Amino acid sequence: MAAAPPRFEALTAEYLEGAASAAQREELAELLRADPALQARFVEICRVEGLLQAHFAGAEAEAAFVRRAMDALPARDHGNRTVRGVMRRIDRAPKPAAWLRWAALGAAALLLLGVGVWLGRNTGQPAVPVPGVPVPPGPNVAVNAQAITVASLEGPVTLLRNGARAPAKPGDTLAQGDALLTAGHGRARLVFPGGSQFDVAGGSQPGSVTIQAEASAEGAGYELLLAHASAEGAVTRGAGHGNFVIRTALAEARVTGTRLRISADAGSARLEVYEGKVYFTRLADKQAVPVHANEYADVAPGVTLAAQKSTGRDPALWPFDARSPWNVPLGSNAAYADETSPGLDLGNGVLTQCAEWTHPVYLAAAGDPEVRLIQNSTGKEIFRLRAPAGAKPDSGGGGLIVIDPQRRYALEMNQAFWRGDGNLQAAFASRVDLRGCGVYSEPNGGRVFGGSALGGLIRKGELARGIPHALALSVTHKALNANAPGGKAFVWPACDTMSNPQGRYGSAGNVYMGTLLAIPPDVKLEDLGVGTSGPAYEAAKALQDYGAYVVETFTASRKSVFLFAESACAPELPADFDAKLQKAIQALKVVTNNGPDAVGGGGTPRRPLAPSFKDFSE
Repeated sequence: MAAAPPRFEALTAEYLEGAASAAQREELAELLRADPALQARFVEICRVEGLLQAHFAGAEAEAAFVRRAMDALPARDHGNRTVRGVMRRIDRAPKPAAWLRWAALGAAALLLLGVGVWLGRNTGQPAVPVPGVPVPPGPNVAVNAQAITVASLEGPVTLLRNGARAPAKPGDTLAQGDALLTAGHGRARLVFPGGSQFDVAGGSQPGSVTIQAEASAEGAGYELLLAHASAEGAVTRGAGHGNFVIRTALAEARVTGTRLRISADAGSARLEVYEGKVYFTRLADKQAVPVHANEYADVAPGVTLAAQKSTGRDPALWPFDARSPWNVPLGSNAAYADETSPGLDLGNGVLTQCAEWTHPVYLAAAGDPEVRLIQNSTGKEIFRLRAPAGAKPDSGGGGLIVIDPQRRYALEMNQAFWRGDGNLQAAFASRVDLRGCGVYSEPNGGRVFGGSALGGLIRKGELARGIPHALALSVTHKALNANAPGGKAFVWPACDTMSNPQGRYGSAGNVYMGTLLAIPPDVKLEDLGVGTSGPAYEAAKALQDYGAYVVETFTASRKSVFLFAESACAPELPADFDAKLQKAIQALKVVTNNGPDAVGGGGTPRRPLAPSFKDFSE
């Protein structure tokens, strides 16, 4: 997908913020009428955010604008049918609080991630689903508001009730019309009647999890409608409700007495089954496959719908969701362009940071001592963790990553050191979900770009067996253009920069914080001097199949770029590793159409998607 014109992005941002003038609304409508690609883009933005009902209902001037813009959409477009259905409700529904007025981030990525929970109302009107996610026929039924409980919370989560916001608390019960909003690294555990429960969380961009009630032959049932989100948990057999359906824009799973994980974004969905059997249906053609315990299946472009045996991917060694930009390969639709940064000369060499200025990774054991982590600036405890006694921070920036014994979370620290009292102290620390996406809509993690320091890190053994993910890249401050599309100093998947980017970064070129660079597919790796096997070849192959994201910057150096490897890789790095990689680095191009709606450019992926995770309950 080609990048949207900056004017479209700016007008859409103004409109979603509720700040567009009549002239701006008309200008946006003209752009939409003239370009089918922008029409589809606009529908996707509205679909992901669930904005049409929440933001447009009841305001006739705005409703008229949406009608005029959407009338230009072809009749076969699924988003068009969704929008028209919502628009029919606009004429007869009162306007709810406009609580999703969020600014666009670059190519329609937004500042906040929402995990919304709407319940069927007793008004005679159907509950409003996430736009673009189909809803089965049949009336909705009232839900026992006391039956769905927020059992636990992680990260920032807000309860929205009757237009008012307040921090969500464990023990909250969900009343009709309530919503839970959470940033990218937030998570909520919902408990249903009879003990069924799911952990719901967002992905690498704003998304939602909507709960609806439906009537069926078995009685009242629940639906989880996922958009750019995940749900992981179990449905208890005979739990006192009927169907339990988990549905995305592309697929659905009907669940009975099963433990599973399902995640989805605009272009893909994955089902992982840990216990029992689930039928996974691709909505486009109604094709269904049974997925049994220890199997998974994907609905994605260029991927055959079939159950695959799970290898039980260990998130401590290979983290993040298969939909994470760290794990999504370059696609057949990726577009490449020469980098044009006046401050970046890829011929100046590469240095792989392994001995210092990296993040050593340690896996804690259940018997390791529990230590307190003290924050430098406040002197207060901010986390407790089990940490091996030999966990040694990096000698350059004091980077350190400790993974918990359950292999569920990583605590990423910068400027860390051991105190004399046996506890740790650090300037910055973030808790990263190893099954999440590793990138966020607000900063969380150990890298300047606002995401996880595990993302793109070369891990022990990968230089021999292959690197199954994108790499992390650091360039000089002046190599980056501080004037990114959308009015930010970064592009997706970045959500942050170092302080004062306008003063420290450059002002020209097509390389920004968060930019994806890769070796084009027509380049023969053997022509780059990396051979046909070995560490340099594996790194070059990763650069061609996954690419590298700009996540850090550094001051002037004799080298043009830095790569990152955990310190345990030191014995595996040959002395000529960086020298062999030089031509591969010079072959890097900017992937111009990478974005949240087309990770890696979209199309058929160059490598298979990452396998499913080890059972979360073990």
